[in-house]
Amino acid sequence: MIGTGFDVVAWRVPDPTGDWTLRVPRHARAIEVVEAQSALMRHLKQHGIPVPREARVLGDGADRCGLYRFVAGRHALVEDGAAEARLASQLAEILKRLQQVPTDELPARLVRPTEDRFGPIIERCLPHLDGARRAWLGAVEARLERSSAEPPPFVLVHADLKPEHVILGEDGRIEALLDFEGIQVSDPAIDFSRIIQHWGRPLAERVLGGYAGAVDTHFLERAQLYRDLDGVELLHTVIEDGAEEWRDTALREIDEAMLRSVDALNPQA
Repeated sequence: MIGTGFDVVAWRVPDPTGDWTLRVPRHARAIEVVEAQSALMRHLKQHGIPVPREARVLGDGADRCGLYRFVAGRHALVEDGAAEARLASQLAEILKRLQQVPTDELPARLVRPTEDRFGPIIERCLPHLDGARRAWLGAVEARLERSSAEPPPFVLVHADLKPEHVILGEDGRIEALLDFEGIQVSDPAIDFSRIIQHWGRPLAERVLGGYAGAVDTHFLERAQLYRDLDGVELLHTVIEDGAEEWRDTALREIDEAMLRSVDALNPQA
């Protein structure tokens, strides 16, 4: 076993011609997820996106599984300045290619960040917060509305970029992007919010420096706001699903986002 998630369990299967990754669905709906991702990877490969090779669906009926060639390599962790520059350049190029894929060719869903995602979450969570946390979330909501007034055109975004989903070869080049379950048509700043979360804002700024897509004046501000709302999204899950074991984690993430907001306003503090 090489990994497990909500939808699938992934296994490495040895083969003399090259190992495979077998993705076994954990529930009925996950079968559709596996099929959609297999078709998506084949399509993205045609547009020069680095994805696992030979993606396909194996089996029939309820026994369908996803299969693709195992990607040997390491997670995209930044170890020094040279590695950071190389990763930033490659991510900028890959995001350009991804966002040039015609969205009408894919079954990716349209997600408007304010109307479809964050707006309803903020509205649901505000009554469950008080004091400084509630005031902070109200201010974030106002900033998000202002910064979203004139966003760039919506494009295809991966929506879950992180070191575990970006596999590097021995030469430091990106071998493949993994896990396209969250792919959507949305604000390109969504992908930059994940870069901020997992690699830090300086890398996001370097990626943006080589990025060829459309960018408005509030692009990075929105990316940071999306990042800062991670704890609110987790709190929303606690409220909706009764996952009380995650409440303390959600509140801690909200407090950390509040501190980041203070630091941004007072850089010398």
